[in-house]
Amino acid sequence: IIRFPGGTDADFLDWCDMVDNVPGRTAERPISTGHLGHKVTNNFGYDEFLQFCEQVRAEAIVVVNFRDALLKKKPLKESAAHAAALVAYCNAPLGAELPEGMYDWPFLRAKNGHHTPYKVKYFQIGNETWAFIKQLTELARNKAPQFYVECLVAYIEAMRSVDPSIEIIVDGHDG
Repeated sequence: IIRFPGGTDADFLDWCDMVDNVPGRTAERPISTGHLGHKVTNNFGYDEFLQFCEQVRAEAIVVVNFRDALLKKKPLKESAAHAAALVAYCNAPLGAELPEGMYDWPFLRAKNGHHTPYKVKYFQIGNETWAFIKQLTELARNKAPQFYVECLVAYIEAMRSVDPSIEIIVDGHDG
């Protein structure tokens, strides 16, 4: 099993920056900023990772950004839908019926050279979310655990609306 992206940067990156031909973006993948302010080139992205997993016959764990929702960087519904879009990019077949308003991510995957779904079984929601507990507590006060669960449920529902067969991995902290 190989996980991507690895480490704390997963919650600071936009998955769309790690694939080619995203609508409304220049041809090159943009450079992202990691959790310590360092630059991430995005040259090795989802297609490279998932094709590598195919080549070495490894199961993939794909990590989705949870920080955007958990720390209210973006609205919860938008963040959950963005995670679901990654599931669609990885797993939905061409012509699949996707949630209303979702871009045709399977078409983009095919345009990027992989016509068949990658069939990712495992998706991890966030990475080391305990690192955000202090900020979450400041934002949500004594309702932090309930807000964590609300965010988690929104992500799971959105992601499984695209592919109900996926397995979800999460972490937490003190209840």
